Amino acid sequence: VVVMSLFALFAFRKRSEILEHDDVTHLRESEARFTELSETLQEGIFVRNAEGTLLDVNPAMVRMLGYSAKYELLDVPWQAITEGESGEIKVRCKDGAMLACQATSTPLYNPTGEVVRYQGTLIDVSQKKEMEERLHHEQEFARRLVACFPDMISALDRDGRYTFVSPRSQEVLGYTPDE
Repeated sequence: VVVMSLFALFAFRKRSEILEHDDVTHLRESEARFTELSETLQEGIFVRNAEGTLLDVNPAMVRMLGYSAKYELLDVPWQAITEGESGEIKVRCKDGAMLACQATSTPLYNPTGEVVRYQGTLIDVSQKKEMEERLHHEQEFARRLVACFPDMISALDRDGRYTFVSPRSQEVLGYTPDE
């Protein structure tokens, strides 16, 4: 009976060690997958404390802001490089240029409800903003050009419905473009 009890105790301890080892192995594998994800994303990822000190950033954020190494960016206070907290914000690069970024930031709380840090992402939307601005200027140019043209201009779709009628339609036909 004593031998069986010792054997059962040994088996239980061995099983506990195996389970602990499996838990640690699983935890390490999860950590490695998360690190790989963070390192390969094109979006900037940051972690900062409630006071604004950057605690961690991924390589994409380092590149996006023109820094050569992570430690350089970690030395810069969050408030010194950002205008705004979330949504569309401006972020100052190392060379002083400003980037338009889409930012998300989520507060993390301690058990007493105080914010201890923020985790977030930055997506550079500067090119998108420039394209939108160029498109707006081109549309405005086309609108002014059509408004100055002495003849009526119209466009029809394949079903013969008007998709565009110039403002001259009122002078030529007596109808407004909406009519």
